[in-house]
Amino acid sequence: MQLAEPKNKHQRADWESWTPGTQIGQIMDDSLNPILYCED
Repeated sequence: MQLAEPKNKHQRADWESWTPGTQIGQIMDDSLNPILYCED
């Protein structure tokens, strides 16, 4: 999943809690959000 720009303070808090190392536009791939399938 690609991280979208948070639209409100609640989404920003979720971002900071669940995938703080991911920048806007990056694919989430961390210990809490691993890539489970890739078609490449």
